[in-house]
Amino acid sequence: MRFGAIFLGISLMIATPVVAENHTFDGCDLTPDEYDDILLPILDGAWQVQTGPGVMLVSNGTTQTAFPVQPEKPSTGTFSFADGILIVSGQGTDNFEVTVASPETLGDYGLPDQDVPGMQDMMDFEAIGENAPNCSTDVLPVVTYSGDIGTAETPANFEAILHVISADLMSGILITNVTAPEQGQIHIRRFITFQR
Repeated sequence: MRFGAIFLGISLMIATPVVAENHTFDGCDLTPDEYDDILLPILDGAWQVQTGPGVMLVSNGTTQTAFPVQPEKPSTGTFSFADGILIVSGQGTDNFEVTVASPETLGDYGLPDQDVPGMQDMMDFEAIGENAPNCSTDVLPVVTYSGDIGTAETPANFEAILHVISADLMSGILITNVTAPEQGQIHIRRFITFQR
């Protein structure tokens, strides 16, 4: 299957050198009325991106098959905050607005309906290690961005759902949906973690 270009495009669409900065806050302590003034502005800057493991579900008619998706090498990414708007910038003309989401509106985070080990988690606990939050995921602020990444022949879209653990750590899910003429409907769900 020729999905490597899609995976690579998503993980590398925000490339820039990572610059070390000092930031402080605990996502468990932020309240919704602080999101616009504190959360979005402090995410501005460069990040290291780890696109982790996941699962690809291919549905063709009544048949659904699961395939493992391997983690990728770390890449780099950037967020830009100006005039009250946070943008993640991609290669060429790709720019995606980042918004604060309410956890209760996010549904099932693209959870597969098959029992795939590890895929019921909402963030990559292996990647964040000892920096795991001291609260449940439904307490943490969540930011999302999404867009179209396919072609006329192979429509595809993606959504990134990131839990903001601290000013220097976000982890969540990258969901991609593809309509392939030969393979049918393809749903990819994998972990993604931003650190700096």
